[in-house]
Amino acid sequence: MTMAYKNVIHGLQKDEGTKENLFALVFEQGMSTNAASIKLAIPRSTAYSWVKKEKEQRSAAIEASEIARQTAQAAAAENLKVNLFALVFEQGMSTNAAAFGLGIPPSTAYSWINKEKERRDFTGEASSKTAREISKEDLKENLFAMVFDQGLSTNASAIQLGMPPSTAYNWIKKEKERRDITGEASSKTAQEISKDDLKKNLFALVFEQGMSTNASAIQLGMPPSTAYNWINQERERQSVTAEVTKETVQETVKETLKDNAEETVHETAREISKETSVETSVETSVESEEASTKDADSVYRVTFKL
Repeated sequence: MTMAYKNVIHGLQKDEGTKENLFALVFEQGMSTNAASIKLAIPRSTAYSWVKKEKEQRSAAIEASEIARQTAQAAAAENLKVNLFALVFEQGMSTNAAAFGLGIPPSTAYSWINKEKERRDFTGEASSKTAREISKEDLKENLFAMVFDQGLSTNASAIQLGMPPSTAYNWIKKEKERRDITGEASSKTAQEISKDDLKKNLFALVFEQGMSTNASAIQLGMPPSTAYNWINQERERQSVTAEVTKETVQETVKETLKDNAEETVHETAREISKETSVETSVETSVESEEASTKDADSVYRVTFKL
C-alpha cells in the first residue's frame, strides 16, 4: 500500500469522524452549522455541504419510513375492513358491536359500512336477500325467544347477543305491536309466566333467605335494576297489605267488642226483667192471700152473728 493511498484512507476516516461530530453538534445538540464548524476547525463551506447532504438523506429516510408506515396502515385497514364486513354482512352483527370487537372507532366503522353498502347497491350485490339479512332474522328470533319465552329483559338480551340495546328495544316494540294485532298476546304469554316464576324466585331469595337484592339478581341472571324495582314494588304491596290487614283486624275487634257489649246489656236486661217478674208475682200472691184472709174473716163474723 503506497503512502498516498494510506493518506487518502486516513483522510476519509478523519472526515467520517469529523462528520459524526458535526452531525452530533448540529442535529442532537442543536448547535448552528457555523458554530459547529468553528468548534471542529473545519471550513464553514464543508460543514454546510455535509449538513445539507445529511438533511437530504435523513429526509429521504423519513419519507421512506412514512410510506412504509402508511402502506402497513393501509394493509391493516383493509384487513380490518374485510373482518368488519364479514361480521356485519355475513354474521349479522351490528356495526357498533363489530367495531368494539375489532378495536376500531365506531365512526370509522360506520363510514366503511356505509360506503360498502353504497358499493354493493351499485354493483347489485344487495339485489337479493343477503347473508346479513338472513342472519338478522336469526338474531331477531334469538332476541324474541330470550325476551318472550325466557323472560329475560330486553337490555340483558341485547348485551348477551352483542347488539345495540336501542335496536333490540325497537325490534321488541314492533314485535309486541305485531303480536297485539294478530292476537298472539291475548292470553298470558310464556314470557309473563316465566316473569312470574322469576319474581317468585327473587322474592324467596330476598325475603325468605335474606340474600341481598344485588346478589339475588346476579344468581338469577337478571338486571339488578329490574330486581330492585320488583323488590321495591313488593315491599310497597306488603306494606299496604299489612296496613289493610291491621285496619281490618281493628274493625273486627271493634265489632266484636260492640257485639259483646250489646249482648251483655241484653243479658243484664233479661236478668233484671226476670227479677222484676218474680217480685211482682210474690207481691201479687201476698195481696191475694191477704184478700182471702179478709174474706174468711168476714164470713166468720157473719156466721157468728147468726
